Amino acid sequence: MKRLFILLATAVASFANIVLSAEWHGTKSVWHGADRYDFTIADRSAIMIVPDNPLPGNPWIWRPAFFDAFPSVDIAMLEQGYHIAYYNVTDEWARPSSLRAGKEFFDYAVEHGLMDKVVMEGLSRGGYYSLRFAQTYPKHIGALLLDNPLVDINELRRNVDWWNDVTAKWSQDSLPPPGLAENAACNISILVDNKIPVLLLSGGADTIVPYERNGKIIKDTYRRWDMPLKSVIRPHSGHHPHGIDNPYPVAEFIYNCLYGQHNLRPIRVACIGDSMTEGVGTD
Repeated sequence: MKRLFILLATAVASFANIVLSAEWHGTKSVWHGADRYDFTIADRSAIMIVPDNPLPGNPWIWRPAFFDAFPSVDIAMLEQGYHIAYYNVTDEWARPSSLRAGKEFFDYAVEHGLMDKVVMEGLSRGGYYSLRFAQTYPKHIGALLLDNPLVDINELRRNVDWWNDVTAKWSQDSLPPPGLAENAACNISILVDNKIPVLLLSGGADTIVPYERNGKIIKDTYRRWDMPLKSVIRPHSGHHPHGIDNPYPVAEFIYNCLYGQHNLRPIRVACIGDSMTEGVGTD
């Protein structure tokens, strides 16, 4: 009887994977050797890349902005068995309607068999949306992968055109520009309370989204509470390029986040030295 149960369970799991591959609709093409599907949800463009051999539970990475820009991490994750998703909320500055639309996309992906905890991959302003989505729906987040992320929305006030765009987008929801309650920088405690792991890639010479006023807010808060965070600072890099030369440690970090192998209280080593102590690619 036990052997029969195992055989049935294996058959059901295999059938689920077959159905998963067959259920995606839209325009089909190929992205780095894998099936790509383009479709729309709530009048926003969406993309789903399906790996040849998905990991157990069908984990997935969601980019809310800049699909296919600096894709080394996505390509590595695809090879490891992750679905790669895109849902375009690039220029909406996390206004409430865009967060609701993101939840609709999330629900659609889960209904099609993907894991009910997503890894948000946010580059620049996509990092801000990723943070706000995670702060709004923390139970649905497996990890945050943030690359030179905008964290404090008030950074955009430095540029009149940027802030006018924020005001215009929020006015479409009949709302004033975001205040403290809607600022990702003021709500990092929600991520801490929900123990959401963060992998933070930062350019130390970034003048567009300065690390000291953005990514460092996350790093300092997470370090204060011994929360799971891996920080890689590229001291001489600006806002571009995004990504990392060797993406496979990123894949290992994300795997440990999703499959329960993270040590939430990391061992600390004190390094004493000059201005070069932080180094390149260290955390």
